[in-house]
Amino acid sequence: MILHGLPLTPQRQAHIYATGFLTIITLGTFAVVAACLAALWAVVELATLLLTSIVECCSTIGATYTAADPLVKLLILASLAYVTYRVGRHMLRRA
Repeated sequence: MILHGLPLTPQRQAHIYATGFLTIITLGTFAVVAACLAALWAVVELATLLLTSIVECCSTIGATYTAADPLVKLLILASLAYVTYRVGRHMLRRA
């Protein structure tokens, strides 16, 4: 749009400013919505990764437990009890 030949009245100038302002506001709104969706996607991906790692860890411990000797089974149970005790104690101290 060439404005050289047109007189720039205050109404036309306000229209140009309003158009620029609304363009900036619209783009900013889209950017904020995109950032929120990206953050939500990242949280979902991290939760999925956490759950996958817990399942893999538990399946590895389970496979080791089923193929182990009785003494190793006792050691695995004792270590799980100790870890549960330490985590529970730490959680109770926070509350």
